[in-house]
Order: sequence, then structure tokens, then C-alpha cells
Amino acid sequence: MIEVYEKIAYIPILFIISFFLKKAKVFDKSSADLMLKIVFYLGLPAILIDSFSKIDLSLVDLKLTFFGFLIISANLIISTSYFYLKKRSITNIYVVGSAIMNNGFLIPFIKSYFGEEGLSRLFILDLANGILAFTIVYFIASKENHSYNGKNLIRFLKSPPLIFLLVAFIIGFGNIQIPKIIIPAINSLSELTIPLIILSLGLYFEFNIKMFVKGFNVLLFRVIPALIVAIFIVLFFDVSKLDKSIIIICAIAPVGFNTLTFASMEDLDTKLASSAVSTGILYGMIVIPIILSIL
Repeated sequence: MIEVYEKIAYIPILFIISFFLKKAKVFDKSSADLMLKIVFYLGLPAILIDSFSKIDLSLVDLKLTFFGFLIISANLIISTSYFYLKKRSITNIYVVGSAIMNNGFLIPFIKSYFGEEGLSRLFILDLANGILAFTIVYFIASKENHSYNGKNLIRFLKSPPLIFLLVAFIIGFGNIQIPKIIIPAINSLSELTIPLIILSLGLYFEFNIKMFVKGFNVLLFRVIPALIVAIFIVLFFDVSKLDKSIIIICAIAPVGFNTLTFASMEDLDTKLASSAVSTGILYGMIVIPIILSIL
């Protein structure tokens, strides 16, 4: 367990450093916006290419991806229905945050408990997370401050993560080898992405009880419907013991880092997004090890 916490210790460390650099006026929120633009236009495409190139996809494996679709779709349906009935915008952080799993945060835990096989299963389920995040969820986020018209649709279709998601799919299913000359660049950008998001979290973060409660509410929208669907899947579908564990852990994953990235890119509530992601990290560091010990 200590080894797992050593692997994720950089997250709170970078967060605290960034927070105090903001207090010292070395960086400000405009710096966070720049960091997240780097993530959106360079980091996320690199992660997609890097992740898909390490997975040998087959139709059999897509059963696990399908379960991921079921879990996230349930979150989207419940959250959008709730806010539609409340006559509130369905493009808010509650909806976006509910539909993005922070599976990147789970990697050290999964690798420690289940090894490389567990990681490969995590990546296969995470295909659903990535596909929905960079298509439906990002489209929902992009509609908040843009009228629904042809230009908005073209703008969405031209987004780098969506384009590289298609490229990554071709690489995964075609078992295409990436040219060795560009692998170091892809790896560097991929490894830079999460630290940049954590640093931007610290720059956006402003602690107060009201915002903490709101962030926790976003987390509840992210976890509760997903866990109910995940339990249904493991009880009533023919799933291996390892896949059952992966499904449950992914269902209770914290709010995804891309909630903040999308909020920044589309002028949504970055304070709430930062609070939701930060609250989720604290929750994950406590809850995930406990659930893994039970499984």
C-alpha cells in the first residue's frame, strides 16, 4: 500500500506547490488557462495515441468497453434528465463531471493490485471513457457559450482530441506501429499532461466550504449512478473476476481531470470544476484502497 501512495504522492505535492505559487503571485489563472490549452491541443492527443498504441484490440475485448459505455451513459442520462427537469442548463459542470472517469488516477492502484494484465483491462474499459469524453461530453460542454449552428458543429469536429481519437482508433484496431522517431515526443507530451492539469488545479483552487460541498455533489453525480449500473453488470453478466474488479473500481473513480480542461476551453465554471476534481482526488486516495482490499 505504501508503494501505491508513493506513486501518487506527486499529485498533492504539485497541487500544493501550485497553490502557493499563486498566493506568491508567481502564476495566476491566466497561467492555468495556458497550461490547459497545452493539454488540450498537445497533451490529450498524445495520450490518446500512446494509450491506443499499447492495446491490441479485438471484438471480444470490446465487451468490456461496452460495459464502460453503459456506465457512463447512465450517468449522462440521469444528470441531464435531472437538470432538464429542474429547468437548469444541462451543459453545466455537474453533467460534464458526472460523465468523465478519472481512470488516470487509478493507474498506480490497478498496477499495484492487478499488475500489467489489470492495466490492459483498465485501458480497454477506458476506451468508452475516452470516446464519450471527446465526443458527446465535449459537445455538451461546447454548447454552453455557443449557439447551436453549423459553425459550432464544425468547430467541435475540428477539435484536436476528437481528430486524434479517430487516429488512435485506427492505430488500435489496425495494430499499426508508430514510427520510432516520434515515440519520444509522444511519450514526453503524454507524461507532461497530468502534471500540467494538477498545476492548473492548484491555480484555480480557492477553498471554501460552499465550493467544497458543490464539488462533492458533482462527485456524487459521478459515482452513485455508475456504481449502481456496475453492480448490475457484475451480478447479471458473464464477467471474469478481474473484469468485475476493474468495472467496480472504474465506476467509483473520481471526477476526471478533463472536466477542468473542458471547463477552461469552453468558459464553464472553472472554480467548480477545480473543486470537483480536487475533492475527487482526496476521496479517491481514501476510498479506492479500501474498495480494492475488499475486492
